[in-house]
Amino acid sequence: MHVPVDGRRVELRRLDRAAPPPQPPWLEQFGGHIGYGVRPSERGRGLAAWALHRTLATALDLGLDRVLLTANDANPASWRTIERCGGVMQDVIRDGKGYLRRYRITL
Repeated sequence: MHVPVDGRRVELRRLDRAAPPPQPPWLEQFGGHIGYGVRPSERGRGLAAWALHRTLATALDLGLDRVLLTANDANPASWRTIERCGGVMQDVIRDGKGYLRRYRITL
């Protein structure tokens, strides 16, 4: 979903509603329930955290009680956003391109 701010699309968010645990192996290992991205010109304004909070509320409305999020270890802005929104790091894994931090958020 694109979210307009001042008439411009500035971020994209998605929520993958997976089956209750156990999740498919790819989701549990490398994926996540929620993804987000912010246009480079709009970064640093708190939009990712805003979008993540809204998406967490949607996940709760859909009946999820916890979600998995992943962030590239080389992207501190992303993993700090997840941490600010209540993410607890589960572990760090190698994904073939680098390292992924895996986080859980209990809703």
